[in-house]
Amino acid sequence: MKRFFILTFLILSFTITVFAQDPGNPDTVYWEASGFHRGDTLYVKPGTFPADVSVDLMVWTDNGVSGVSLPFVDYCYDPVSMPTYLDYTKNHPDNEPNCFTGTFLEGWSIVSLKIYGVEPTPTPPNFAISAVSFTDSFSTPGFLAHLIFTVSYEGCLCLDTIPIFQPGGVIPMLQIPMAIGYVPQYVYKCFQIREVPFICGDVNANLYVDLSDVIYLANYKFKSGPAPYRFEAADVNCDQALDTSDIIILAKVNFGIPGFTLCCW
Repeated sequence: MKRFFILTFLILSFTITVFAQDPGNPDTVYWEASGFHRGDTLYVKPGTFPADVSVDLMVWTDNGVSGVSLPFVDYCYDPVSMPTYLDYTKNHPDNEPNCFTGTFLEGWSIVSLKIYGVEPTPTPPNFAISAVSFTDSFSTPGFLAHLIFTVSYEGCLCLDTIPIFQPGGVIPMLQIPMAIGYVPQYVYKCFQIREVPFICGDVNANLYVDLSDVIYLANYKFKSGPAPYRFEAADVNCDQALDTSDIIILAKVNFGIPGFTLCCW
């Protein structure tokens, strides 16, 4: 009942809005990669599917925004080959942290994340972010939401706005005080989802070979720490065993000591 009331209130709030042109320079809503990524590629540790990836919803504005109504869809979703879904329990506004923690919308009077499917999908590809503040607004570029998606395979996550979100009737809009709304520009974004590639010496699978790999391998060997994500990436002397010699060679290569190289399978 509480969720129904919140969604109904938000719909009514935006329904009575007077539409106008953007009062300043054109506002833009766009997505950025977050979490473990490089560029527009979202990475997953080897052998950990299904796994979580994250993206951030951003806005460029010079207006005093006090209301947000933003429906989106994942055009890359496929129930068989790419069953990516936005897990409500990992993003729920009532949880801490949630998708609004640390964003412009944190602490607003009403915030809502609604997720619906397109039948017969059990894990919906479309969702809507809505928020209203009775006492606050923002007028600088920044951060609207941090969303965590669960992915089952390598593939893509392609996000764009939709004209109307059903059920509910949410339409794309930003609102300034006095119930004046306008439609911002949107930037379609497609992220690639990939498992971390094999890199000799990248013991902790973070896409780099550095001192953290030496520490990770030493913790595994001497302190019962987690195992390397790929045995062959940690066996840097190619003797088909993980032991102290691998730690020593990896450390010497990291410190640039001449005469030592990494040799993986």
